[in-house]
This record gives sequence, structure tokens and C-alpha cells, in this order.
Amino acid sequence: MHQPFFLSAVLLATASVTLLGCSKPDLKDPNIQESYAIGREVGETFVRQEMKVNEDAFLLGLRDAMKNEPSKLDSATLAEASHRARQQAMKKFQDMQAQAAEFLRASEAYLAENKKKPEVKTTSSGLQYEVLTLGKGQKPKDQQMVEVHYEGKLIDGTIFDSSVQRKKSAEFNLNQVIPGWIEVLKMMPVGSKWKVTIPPALAYRDAGMPPKIPPNAVLIFEIELLKAWDAPKAP
Repeated sequence: MHQPFFLSAVLLATASVTLLGCSKPDLKDPNIQESYAIGREVGETFVRQEMKVNEDAFLLGLRDAMKNEPSKLDSATLAEASHRARQQAMKKFQDMQAQAAEFLRASEAYLAENKKKPEVKTTSSGLQYEVLTLGKGQKPKDQQMVEVHYEGKLIDGTIFDSSVQRKKSAEFNLNQVIPGWIEVLKMMPVGSKWKVTIPPALAYRDAGMPPKIPPNAVLIFEIELLKAWDAPKAP
């Protein structure tokens, strides 16, 4: 589970950050890239934990601290505001833990029932699949590129992603997807279409992928493997 931001910030504070003074930083500079990456990570943490942050005030506090400027708030107000932020973050964290536990129970129950279906096969990792169409092509190998059409649902039927709806297939390197996808694609001959039920441990675990995928969610995909080929070698 992701820690609340104020806990993660302890680690962040130990990083060497170059505070940018220009409006258009040179993102080709590796040092500037590091600063951008840290800022991006902080922003994603805010979004993931649904924290309401005033960007201008946040940046002002960051700049004052890094430049060793006096606080714009008196010590009592600063301490009180910091305490409130910690309390709010801790409540969010506890709510997320409770939600993760609830989804895990539902996921385990769903997987147990789905496993009983005669057409469903279960691998040693817990991945469940049903062969809808068995292709005659080669099975993808590590590091290969693949082209697929797919639709992903939660156990309540909610569609969270679909190349079918977009009417455009997806291409990616086999090592760039969640473990459940890697496992099943390496089992599928090109031309196959399978229904795949992926346990949380082979997907996004207790972190989920907010806002569309909750923590400890089972992911159900229909995947059609259209093509597999060797990825171009780096120059």
C-alpha cells in the first residue's frame, strides 16, 4: 500500500533537488530530468491519495524551505496546518487500507467461484483463463513486441479500458505490462482469443490504479493476440 504523502516526504527530502528558477526548464539535462521526475512523483501521490493541494501555496512553501527563507506563517499556525495535513493524510491512508481489504475479500471469493467452471483453467500462479479461439501462430517470447485487441473489466462488469471501443489495436513490448499479461501472452499462439482473469497479485495489487482500478481488484480481459515480432534493437 502506498504510504501517505507526509511519510513519503521524508524520503523525498533526502533527495538532491535542483529548484528550477526558469519557466521552461531544459528537460534534456539529466539533472533537470531528476527534478522533474521528483515533482512528477509528488504530483502523482497527491492525485492517487486524492489530496487537495493548492499548487501556488505548495510551490511557495517548497521554495521558501529550499532557499532557507523565513516561513510566511508564524510557528503556531504552521504547526497547526501541518498537523491537519498529517491527520487528513492518515485518514485517507486508513480509508484506502479498509477499501483494499474489502476488495481483496471480494476478489478472493470471485476467483474461487470462477475456478470451478469447467472451461476455466488455472495456472500455478493463480492466473485463470478460458480459450475462446486457439490460434495457429507462434507464441510470443520475452522482449518481443505484440499487437493485441482487448477489453478489460472489473468483476462488477465495469469496463476500465478497451482497445475494441477505441477501434484501434495496441502495440507494446511484452515486458512493459503487468505480470498477468506477460504470463498469458507467452501462452497464447498468435491468432488466439482468450478470456483471462487476473488476480490482484498479478495486476496492481493493493495500490490499484486510481481512479479506474481499485485496490486488490481482479481484472477480467478478453485478449486477441494479432501479431508478435522481434523488437528493434537499440542503436
